[in-house]
Amino acid sequence: MTEPHPDADVLLDLALGDLPEPDRGRLMRHVRTCERCGPEYADMAAGLDHVLVAAPRAEPSPGFDRAVLAAMGMAAPLAVPAVGHDGVAAPTAHGATAHTAHGATAPTVHGASAAPPHRRGSVGPGRHTTTSAPRDRRRRAVALTAAVAAAVGAFLGAIVTAGVLGDEPASEVSAVGTAVTTADGTRVGTVSTGYAEEGQVLVVEVAGRAGAVYACRLVHADGTSEVVGEWTLAEDAATWVVPAPAVAADRLELVGQSGGVWASAPL
Repeated sequence: MTEPHPDADVLLDLALGDLPEPDRGRLMRHVRTCERCGPEYADMAAGLDHVLVAAPRAEPSPGFDRAVLAAMGMAAPLAVPAVGHDGVAAPTAHGATAHTAHGATAPTVHGASAAPPHRRGSVGPGRHTTTSAPRDRRRRAVALTAAVAAAVGAFLGAIVTAGVLGDEPASEVSAVGTAVTTADGTRVGTVSTGYAEEGQVLVVEVAGRAGAVYACRLVHADGTSEVVGEWTLAEDAATWVVPAPAVAADRLELVGQSGGVWASAPL
């Protein structure tokens, strides 16, 4: 007997970590092998990873995501346009780590590979089905994920504006990001402060020439600096996550292989 396909709400619960055992384990086994549900879940998890990795450390109350959707009148299925998501390029040097929110294996750090211990295993991209019904279902599910992520982002942004993040002043947490610009003022990305499992991090998003290599350098008020990561742009845009410095830095610089500063941002 063929196992029934879970609906978008159930897959979203799985991606958000709200599905208890033994249902979680059973569903993970299903999406790993199902050509219909695998791509749908992978899109949800990737979308949430991209949006929520930079969110300030604030915990909405249980069921907040569902309450937001209910208040917005957004009950699945949703008749809304498809929503895409960006990939994440992982830093591989100087102790920099990338935080993945839904179980994708963490990048290598000095040759070691690790995955967050309490997250789900990642689902491979699978093959996309060619019938119109699965495609429509997948688009609705991705839109649902984006709606939750956007609502959570708005919630967290409101908290930052109000300045009620525990003992941390609102000015120390950026919910939107500071522009990263070249010497001529061209905006090429953003840098923002977020929280990962290892603590406070800087989330750097840039767009540039594919294949370019950049070192991420933090410059302190006394003129000293430290390199916290070095990456190659696999594509023309990427998101990098590095540990926040123990001592606050004044400026972030992206340095090319020639030693010149390609772009920078105040911190």
